[in-house]
Amino acid sequence: MPIISGTVFDDSGNPVAGRIVRAYRRDTGELLGWTLSSDGSSDPHWDKVVSLLHFDGVNGSTSFIDETGRLWTAKGGAIISSEQAKFGNTSGKFFGVGSRIDTAPTLDFSFGTGDFTVEGWIYVGPPPGGGVDNDRSIFGAFDFNPDMNFFLDRRDNAPSLWDGNTAPVSSIPVPTNKWSHFAFVRESGVLRMFVDGVMGYQGALTTNFNSTAVADIGSERAASRPLNGYLDSFRITKGVARYTANFTPPTAPFPETATPLPLGKYEITTTYTGECNVICLDDSEGTTYNDLILRTIPA
Repeated sequence: MPIISGTVFDDSGNPVAGRIVRAYRRDTGELLGWTLSSDGSSDPHWDKVVSLLHFDGVNGSTSFIDETGRLWTAKGGAIISSEQAKFGNTSGKFFGVGSRIDTAPTLDFSFGTGDFTVEGWIYVGPPPGGGVDNDRSIFGAFDFNPDMNFFLDRRDNAPSLWDGNTAPVSSIPVPTNKWSHFAFVRESGVLRMFVDGVMGYQGALTTNFNSTAVADIGSERAASRPLNGYLDSFRITKGVARYTANFTPPTAPFPETATPLPLGKYEITTTYTGECNVICLDDSEGTTYNDLILRTIPA
């Protein structure tokens, strides 16, 4: 896909990291995407990433861009929203029964008995209570044999994983009305669940997730278990257990390359091929950095 790229410099002409770079369509002003100028970091496991969504875009959009090229279709009112955001200005909003995005059947989410990491940032309100249909589905494939559903328990918003037979629950719930990092990790048959980098569950999980099915984010396709919340910077890594002990959650969006970008470099992937305005900001409050406003065409 076309890429909008460049380098951010400081007053002395040196490349600088951590500046917010946003790209807009010049004709309509629509936000095409955003990123931070590179600090030189990369993802050594990028080749194992089977889905990465930053939920960037214009408020109200139903276009969900996956950096791996996977196509997701919005259903039931799922949108890109500026109401909440962990990184940038928007997140994925999933409110209401059936509010979700789904993708075609694929072997990419067939983890078998191998390692995996399902993680991201989540913002939800108080636990809904009630019956199991009120569990908050984050990601799942419900026509698998067995089923697979990564969710928050309706009783306390604690992470849980349904494998078609059992659903172990973390002892650490996701806090309400704030952004929290969550991670479900399997390493050599051991499942661990983390909230904000702290392990709340560890136990055996040898279930063979070994089928293809339509996968969903935000709700179960049977029109139950709505997330009723927001997601940001969501990543699925197949074959890698990224965390095996307590850790410090990431402080920036997940990188999209195995090869480090040079210091200060930025790249924004888009499907748009027309003329764009690129604006660099000093911070999230909207202060323009070094008056950097460029006009460019994605290459």
